[in-house]
Amino acid sequence: MTIKDICYSLVSRGKLPNVLAPTVILGAGSILTFSWMDNSGAGLAKATNQAILVAYCPELKQAIYTLPGGLRSELTGELHVLPFSGLAVQTWVGFISETKNGSIAGIEFINLMEEQECEL
Repeated sequence: MTIKDICYSLVSRGKLPNVLAPTVILGAGSILTFSWMDNSGAGLAKATNQAILVAYCPELKQAIYTLPGGLRSELTGELHVLPFSGLAVQTWVGFISETKNGSIAGIEFINLMEEQECEL
């Protein structure tokens, strides 16, 4: 997906609670592993909500995402970003209800190395 200006891009918005303490690390094979704390039961959050995982490469002005990216209760999800190998990325995580009936969480930006972008 090509994005002209990430500042004007809306990934998700809704009433589902988002994740607690999200993190992301780069693993072998250009795989980003997202993790979070389970907050099932908080408001509308359910263990069966599906993660939306997003990586954006400013240099290429492209994004890679996955849905489903893992259950809220699984505490982790993976995103393959091989096309961004060697480039800086920005990452986000959000959730959508398992029925995809319109219940969706706002998206959460995750800094990859304390306010810095991560070189893949």
